[in-house]
Amino acid sequence: IVGSAYSEKGIEAFVTTPGESLAPFHRFRSTGFTNSSALALSADGSIAAGFGNPVDGVLIYNAFTWTMGGSTDLGTLPGVSGYSIANALSPDGQFSAGWSASPEGVQATLWSPGQPPSGLGDLPGGAFHSVARDVSADGSTVVGLSYSEAGPEAMIWTEETGMVRMVDFLEAAGVEVGSWILIEACGISAEGDTFAGTGLNPNGDTEAWMVELSSDSDGDGV
Repeated sequence: IVGSAYSEKGIEAFVTTPGESLAPFHRFRSTGFTNSSALALSADGSIAAGFGNPVDGVLIYNAFTWTMGGSTDLGTLPGVSGYSIANALSPDGQFSAGWSASPEGVQATLWSPGQPPSGLGDLPGGAFHSVARDVSADGSTVVGLSYSEAGPEAMIWTEETGMVRMVDFLEAAGVEVGSWILIEACGISAEGDTFAGTGLNPNGDTEAWMVELSSDSDGDGV
């Protein structure tokens, strides 16, 4: 279990297991104050992701990953010098997704092994603001939200399509969305074929939604 708690250094990322005391995941700030939180965990519990302040005593935060032996500053998109958060990890901990400040505004971001941060763009219309909430196991699919002329909408990004509205993606896949309004996509399965989030149901009430796509295994076109 990971999260954040108050310590003598401020707000600090922690790790624990049931029945054990809280402990800092990695004390990457030896002096001064820290502003860090672990928001995601790999399947085996060896890697955490979230945010922390890369400069001792300066509480501007960047996306970070931690192991029990060290920490890695994931950095920000080009053109800015601070502010990014990793909200999610792939099961093996190799891919991180979240957001970074950018010259255009807050932008959904994917961090891949050995690569610089990758900005995933924004839906057309409305304010430039997008946030990634989860990533598939191979890093090829990211879900979250972005603003359009309609306000916040669930989005999906793939290597093939770029960022598109989740409702458009699902309808293209043959899913009858109907009068649902999909506001945010919060989770994706490791295989990238099941999605969950929040929205407004046909009665206009806030409700969780989930969609599972399946392949045409028998080739009958359905």
